[in-house]
Amino acid sequence: MKAMMILLLAVTTAFPVAWHTLTPSGDAYVAFWDDNGGEEYDEYDDDNFGSENLLKLMYHESQVGYSYYYPYINFNLSSYAGDTLLAAELRIYVEEVPDGDQTLWLVNSTWEEMTITYNNRPASTGLLDMAHLATGWNTISLPIADMQPFITNPAQFFGFTMLDTHQAYPPIFGKFHSRENTHPPELRLYVSGAAVGEATWGQLKARL
Repeated sequence: MKAMMILLLAVTTAFPVAWHTLTPSGDAYVAFWDDNGGEEYDEYDDDNFGSENLLKLMYHESQVGYSYYYPYINFNLSSYAGDTLLAAELRIYVEEVPDGDQTLWLVNSTWEEMTITYNNRPASTGLLDMAHLATGWNTISLPIADMQPFITNPAQFFGFTMLDTHQAYPPIFGKFHSRENTHPPELRLYVSGAAVGEATWGQLKARL
């Protein structure tokens, strides 16, 4: 009788909601530096930094040169295809704080952790938020309207990139943990749907 009541409750109750925490499927930063000496003096633009344990962020332009560092972070959303997104947030652990505010953007095409460079990087599209980072964990809320299409169709999600909006002299790096470090970035999803329902059914079966 107890088992029947549990099953009846499961059948007549809508899918529950729950927070899910994802770690990156890939992350890297790209870099470009020029001392105003022309293209032959460009540095780092064909280098890959996919194995680094810190992601770097910086924007600097002056008479002595140009420096751009952009982090890229991707997550695999395939387990939540078709679910309903109720809330989403990106969490990063900052070791060194960049100057000014930082903007978080969607990425518009595919990239690979161990081959992405400044010269082959995908473009940013769709501003999600502006944040002022602090040392330690930082949580950036993500608009549901922008993220739900990627829950509906995960194959169209290519991750995030972040841009620094303020240049400082001397240049100031922002540095936060990559997935190779002790506090990897986290994408937290509050979803309702099959992914949550399957976990709940497993819990119910274990109780029978």
